[in-house]
Amino acid sequence: MNRPLLPDPTTSVCEACGATFRCGLLGGDAACWCSELPSIPPERLRKPDGSRRMSCLCPACLGALA
Repeated sequence: MNRPLLPDPTTSVCEACGATFRCGLLGGDAACWCSELPSIPPERLRKPDGSRRMSCLCPACLGALA
C-alpha cells in the first residue's frame, strides 16, 4: 500500500479514518500523546475486516476505543 505524501515527517495517517495527526515519537518527543491513554486490548485494534492489527490511530479514533 502506498502512503500519501505527508507535509512533514512527524505526521502520521490514522489507519481507521485516514485523518492526519502528529506522532510524538516521530517528532522526537520522549513519549507520544497516545502513551497517556489507557491500554487497549489488541483484539479491539483489529481492522474492521479482522485482517490485521492497526498500528497508528488518531486521537479521536484511539480515544473512542479507550
